[in-house]
Amino acid sequence: MKKTNIFIIIFMLLNLYAIGQSYPYGISVDSFSIVDRRPGFFSGSLTYFTRFTVYKPINFDSTSSPLLIGIHGSGDDGTHTISRLQAIADRRNCLVVAPNMASACILSNEAICSWIDTIEVKGVLEPASIQMKDLYDHIKSKEGRDSIPTYMIGFSAGGQFVSRYLLTRQLYIDSIPLRMAVSADPYFYTFPTDTFNGVAMPWMCGFIPVQHNAFGAGYLPYADSLYSFFCNDNALQYYNENYGVLIGTGDTIAFTDGPCGMIQGSNRYERAQTFYAFCDSNAVNRGTTLKWAYAEVPGIGHDENGLYNTKASPADSSTIAETLLFDTPYHTPINIAPVANFTVDTTLINAGDSVLFTNLSVNANNYFWYFGDSTYSTQVNPYHVYNTAGRYNVAMSAYSTTGCNGWREIRHMVKVIGTVPVTQLFVNNISISVAPNPAHESCEVTFNNLFTNTKWSAELYSLDGRKINSLFNEIQIPSTTYKYSLQLKNTAPGIYFIKISCNGGYKTQKLVVY
Repeated sequence: MKKTNIFIIIFMLLNLYAIGQSYPYGISVDSFSIVDRRPGFFSGSLTYFTRFTVYKPINFDSTSSPLLIGIHGSGDDGTHTISRLQAIADRRNCLVVAPNMASACILSNEAICSWIDTIEVKGVLEPASIQMKDLYDHIKSKEGRDSIPTYMIGFSAGGQFVSRYLLTRQLYIDSIPLRMAVSADPYFYTFPTDTFNGVAMPWMCGFIPVQHNAFGAGYLPYADSLYSFFCNDNALQYYNENYGVLIGTGDTIAFTDGPCGMIQGSNRYERAQTFYAFCDSNAVNRGTTLKWAYAEVPGIGHDENGLYNTKASPADSSTIAETLLFDTPYHTPINIAPVANFTVDTTLINAGDSVLFTNLSVNANNYFWYFGDSTYSTQVNPYHVYNTAGRYNVAMSAYSTTGCNGWREIRHMVKVIGTVPVTQLFVNNISISVAPNPAHESCEVTFNNLFTNTKWSAELYSLDGRKINSLFNEIQIPSTTYKYSLQLKNTAPGIYFIKISCNGGYKTQKLVVY
């Protein structure tokens, strides 16, 4: 009996050791931590975790087999998605990973979001595109691989995630070797345009930017912004991705409403056809050819298992979804869209000291920096001196030769310690709200917490530091709240800053005009 017990203990220890080195064969569960990495804000005090289910087939090759990431739909979890992809994994010898996707990261201890992603994720952590790369790096390290060819498929809300992921990952320098990504039966798609059939297409249905706001008015703590993100380079790059649309022909239950209204179609089947047809035509209009794939699963409704495991013919060795994922010929996607990225040599300085910002952008040749203290630079790698204590948001735009630009802003990137002027202390308490924001022809600007014993001035500045116009100049405001109607009919689309000042102190607020 003792020998048997010793054998069992040794076996268990060996198995635990194997799990520590790589995933065991069969189904297992893993998780990894994501620490809030925004400098100077929570300072790494917030840690979230992502749980995910793993399936490794017995014939998995540790040196060459691929990775398949499965994204479940709303109300489901990764365990069910694993079971629906297991037969495909056995045939394709691939490792399947299915993360538990949270609907709202700010309300959950799950890190990766599915149907409320990129913008809202900034409220607590980093965008889902970065978290997906963290997941990939974790799996790669666990399996002891330098690189793993990766496939991705998402069902329903997970399909919406995949639709957006291929767009929003353009905002970041992404190293995931993505071979193919498929959206299966999503409720709607993210069109690479701001209008469709003459109707406005706000995010997440299209690319009119909408300020999603997790913590109150004017708060975008980690703004890898979509505001200036989308242009022709991004569309060309998107249309040349390895991407597929998978839809069940039986998914024809009519919708009465939805975040995109009825503009994309009255049911999922119709929306898939509309989306693919529009992008096919729009790609030609933009001077390229759509490189995507499209497949239908006959007679299947909104059923993840049916979509993934239905064959076109009983004699086929692969299912329709499997063929779309793994047998669609791979092509090298183009990489032309500008991506803004930068770092700083130190995040904590004394007033009067300088810091060096290092430009890490790609596909760009002109740059504009905003240092958070109403000063600007067009240098590639600028030094900047901060003279006043406080925490500063730093932003930069990276422009390509075609005029497209990528934008990145990091809140509270630099902390400056020292004596703060009394006037600036008071002005720091001012709040500026703009509604609507983004705005088109006009907006209302509300200044709160003003003090009444001085004269105030307010101006509108462009992103490159040019004064556009004066809202008011040296006026004494009799109340702590002041509202101003700002007319924008003759203002070009772009990013602007409203600045209010008195006695050397100032406060700014970003305004987006479309």
